Amino acid sequence: MYIQTENGVLIKYTGTDESFTVPAGIKKIGSYAFSRCSSLKRVWLPEGLESIGDHAFSICESLERIILPDSLTEIGESAFSACRALKSIVIPDNVKEIAMFAFSECTSLKEVTIGRGVKRIGSGAFAHSYNIRTVTISDEVLFIFSDAFLGCDGIRKVVIHGTAYSIRDKDPDDLPWPAFLIAESSRADTRPKEPFRFSADYPYMDEFEYLNTGGEDDD
Repeated sequence: MYIQTENGVLIKYTGTDESFTVPAGIKKIGSYAFSRCSSLKRVWLPEGLESIGDHAFSICESLERIILPDSLTEIGESAFSACRALKSIVIPDNVKEIAMFAFSECTSLKEVTIGRGVKRIGSGAFAHSYNIRTVTISDEVLFIFSDAFLGCDGIRKVVIHGTAYSIRDKDPDDLPWPAFLIAESSRADTRPKEPFRFSADYPYMDEFEYLNTGGEDDD
């Protein structure tokens, strides 16, 4: 058997297949469970899965396709970092937070859809995924770290509730929340000269969070 499980947690995958279906009944993918599985191209996750642990799929450099189930509520730190073949991702509505570096250095990623339930996007969450072209997001997100999209200078369009905003031909101050933050963060000329591998190697821009105030001024 290619997997080790315990009490509903998939602890480790040791197979070499290009496709793998996680068995029904698994509630959590453990930390580093699939990390560095270089042959893996497609993963099918079961409805009922609630959590993907830290670094669970990190450095799966051949991973092209994964569909996150609606039941998912948690995506851990660096969960999909350096998945360099991943082309698109949809974050389900039940996820409340995208943890730091969760999709960092996914250099083939072009389309990102962030569910309406996401309230916080962590530091470096999509950093250096510089081929992202379109981000679909709700204006109900509350916190976005200023380096969440650091170096994603390929982003051209942000879609908020069906309305598309071009972020390359406008002053960020003229864009609505959160398009202005994505524009500001992604303009930074900060692509790494060499690929980084783990969050410990990541050069933080700062620790500042942007807060969605709903248009209210701070007095």
